[in-house]
Amino acid sequence: MSRCVPLILLCLLLVFAGACRRENPAPFFSASFDGVLKSDQGEPLPASTKFDPDFKGYLTREALQLHPGDNIAYKIDGSKLQQGTLRLWLKPGLRLPHSRVRILSLGSSEQPMFELALARGGFEFLLSRSGETQVYRSGNLHLVPGRWDLLAITWDDKSVAMYLNGQLQSCNTEAGKTTGSSDPNVLSIGLKLGKEEETEFTESVRDLKIWDHVRSADWIRKDFDRDNQPTHLVWLERDLIHWAGKPIADPEASGGIAWTGDTQLAELDGLKLPSTGDYELTFQIKPLMIIPAGSVRMEVRTGQTIFASRENEDADLQTANPRFLLGVSKRESVFQPLTLKFHASAGTVIDYKLLCFLPGKYSFLLDTATVATAGWQDVRRVEDLKHTMGVWVEDAQAQHGRAWSNQSALNIGPYTCIGQPGRYRATWRIKIGKDALSHGPLVLMKVFSHDALLAMKRGNKDYAGLEFRASDFESRERWLTKSVDFDYDGADMVEFYVHVKDLEPGAVCIDTITVDSLPVTQKTQSTN
Repeated sequence: MSRCVPLILLCLLLVFAGACRRENPAPFFSASFDGVLKSDQGEPLPASTKFDPDFKGYLTREALQLHPGDNIAYKIDGSKLQQGTLRLWLKPGLRLPHSRVRILSLGSSEQPMFELALARGGFEFLLSRSGETQVYRSGNLHLVPGRWDLLAITWDDKSVAMYLNGQLQSCNTEAGKTTGSSDPNVLSIGLKLGKEEETEFTESVRDLKIWDHVRSADWIRKDFDRDNQPTHLVWLERDLIHWAGKPIADPEASGGIAWTGDTQLAELDGLKLPSTGDYELTFQIKPLMIIPAGSVRMEVRTGQTIFASRENEDADLQTANPRFLLGVSKRESVFQPLTLKFHASAGTVIDYKLLCFLPGKYSFLLDTATVATAGWQDVRRVEDLKHTMGVWVEDAQAQHGRAWSNQSALNIGPYTCIGQPGRYRATWRIKIGKDALSHGPLVLMKVFSHDALLAMKRGNKDYAGLEFRASDFESRERWLTKSVDFDYDGADMVEFYVHVKDLEPGAVCIDTITVDSLPVTQKTQSTN
């Protein structure tokens, strides 16, 4: 008998493991919306992805935002789904549509195996079985613009069930037309409208999965509970987009690397001079505002030694028309030289830089840099130079139609949807140096969106922002946290950015940005 006990236990374990595999197998496929159709194991499936030429949507945090007429198609060969589960997160844009809007379908456009649409304040699911199409409609649902909802639909040869946020929904069934057999070889995702007046409607889709079997109601409820946990997001500064600054080693930063400011607007290294004589370094610059004296500095170096430098003076970088700041077009300003003269010997290898101390943005444009002596010159376009500050700006007067402009944001992005509408707290881990400016505002921390839900149109929106002075930091050269609370409306393109007034490396360092959802009853506040 004692020999039978281990065998019985082994059999029970195998039965239990088999049951777990049946309940939690990998999905038939999942779409990550990064241009690849892949399984949960990361193995590419035999599929191709095609965007319509007029595709206007965009990707953010692996979500696909769709505009009317957009379509993305995945080719899936040899699949048969007589039973299955469709699961995806959906978020309507500015408003709900008045007419029927198709969101996705599997199969050919003429004979889809199934089709999902928004209609009559709820969802409509068309399913083709045994040559007949039936229509299943949910009742009116409380869909909210900007809010993510998890929709799951299961079907077999007898019934269809719809779940919204883990809860079973009532369904009305209507017999449809008789059709031929459908070959589910193309998954199409896009907004096909019933009426032209729905052009302002948008829809975001993420985490789409389809299984070739029916998921249980208990699994669907737990799936929603698992994915609907309170938001806790963390970004390393070094992984975000930057318009100013550079990485800096810091053993107390996450991963040993933080991000700090830098005044370098343009640099060229390793230029060998052909002869002994007098040289002139010239940057072609177009001022877009009054540039105060001392705002930019030119430097010529050999190794670590600076042997020539100068800062702009009041007479430099003048706008072509003094009325420019009163609304005269930027085109009235012109590119003009800012020069530095120096003497060097033949064979000297130099590095040169243009440093910017203006804490704003779009103050001026940089086009070319030239080092010249009698009978010789070296001209470099701004594309050839290195930058740790600034952004590209289109300009017809620049040689290649675009120039480089100053911009002091230490980070921008991540251009994402952070979760459900509600109250959130953004926290920066930040450190200021011993020589950081003591007078005036030092750091501006801001939560911003490029597509906030403003009434009936997209636009820009400031959710929250705070300025901090050096005196707001209880100590220097120590990592501290600064937080901003804000109310979020569900926009897709949220960014958390930091502007600094002191651009010198080490004056301000940033490590991480953390975003957490707050209880609805908690009052909005900012914490130091």
